[in-house]
Amino acid sequence: MGFFKKIGGFVKKATKQISFKNLVKVAGSFDPTGLVGAMQNAHYEKKAIAEQSKAQAEYDAQVAQQAQAQAQAVAKSNPNIGEILTGAAGGALSGAGQVLAGSTSAGQAGATLVDNTMSTWFKQNWLKVFGAVVGITLLIILVVRLTKKPQTKRRY
Repeated sequence: MGFFKKIGGFVKKATKQISFKNLVKVAGSFDPTGLVGAMQNAHYEKKAIAEQSKAQAEYDAQVAQQAQAQAQAVAKSNPNIGEILTGAAGGALSGAGQVLAGSTSAGQAGATLVDNTMSTWFKQNWLKVFGAVVGITLLIILVVRLTKKPQTKRRY
């Protein structure tokens, strides 16, 4: 019985002193099939991929930050929306004054602008408009049919 106690004690000491990582490294060098070494290499590849994706995420964050800074610089150099609206309102008021005074060129320019804007919008969104018209028509038909009184047939 003492023999097995010695083996058990040796195994107990060995498990306390040897970590799994060291065991894999040692077994990888003596493994005839190369399985342990391949597992170890796969682990290192996963680590490398994780580090690479982390570096890519940092790079993407820097690019986004630079783009935001550039957009802010462009926004500072461009005129304010308030200035644009003030100028447009002033132009519209002066154009309206000219139309009231008898000049029709400002009115025609405004009508042409609105017409072009509307036709461009309809060209881009014609399918949505058609779907909305068909949907509303079907909804009206459905409501009429559901709310109509059922006809009762008289039996004689």
